[in-house]
Amino acid sequence: THNNTSAPSTPTSQEKGELKHLVVFVHGYGGNSFDLRQMGNFFSLYEKNILVLYSSVNKQLTDLNIDELGNNLAAEIIQFLMKEKIKISKISFVAHSLGGIVVRCALGKPSLQLLIPKFHTFISISSPHLGYLFSHNKLTSKGVWAITKFKDATSIFK
Repeated sequence: THNNTSAPSTPTSQEKGELKHLVVFVHGYGGNSFDLRQMGNFFSLYEKNILVLYSSVNKQLTDLNIDELGNNLAAEIIQFLMKEKIKISKISFVAHSLGGIVVRCALGKPSLQLLIPKFHTFISISSPHLGYLFSHNKLTSKGVWAITKFKDATSIFK
């Protein structure tokens, strides 16, 4: 950073050559980037070298096919790294509900293959990794029925 005052400017951590640990927060079905913000703020306070990305690319799109959601997330991560010109040492994911499935899908995309060696942590909160079919909860069944009755929610069937 350049400053016009006579005091020397303090170099940023990137200028010092420090690599950041990128933590990507991915919301669940019907969510948005604010859903996990409190958790992200805690991570940022706990560790100074963490850079947080609150995924927003799939906001209001969670009814789409999971493959499309994964493509969108992968593109958002690459675009973020290129825009900010950031070099990372690690990448971690914190995902809620459908976000966990979207992260798993995104990790299989060719655009993220160069980041796989930097993969550090995957925290999945209430993600249906085994699918919905193994649930025997009547309330959940009624909720899924209602969503599919009134919305074209492709992601629910995947």
